[in-house]
Amino acid sequence: MDYTTSPVTSRIVWCRRQRATACSQFELEAWRAEEEGLRDAVLYRDHVNKYRQRSSKMFERYLLGFQDAKALMRAVRATRFGPAIRQRA
Repeated sequence: MDYTTSPVTSRIVWCRRQRATACSQFELEAWRAEEEGLRDAVLYRDHVNKYRQRSSKMFERYLLGFQDAKALMRAVRATRFGPAIRQRA
């Protein structure tokens, strides 16, 4: 993955670690949903409708991962390109 996805990749790894220590099937599925949301944002996929059909908690976790990944990627781009843009102004 490119530089902009590095924080997202770290977050995916963290979700996998949490999933490995999950105490229940529900918790396991919740971490999996969050991880899929993170991955989907990086790959420009959107499975929101798929998760809307599941429980509200699974939908929330998918959306959390999806939105967080987008925010992390925007932050990295702003950090990387911000000084160059400011110098031109």
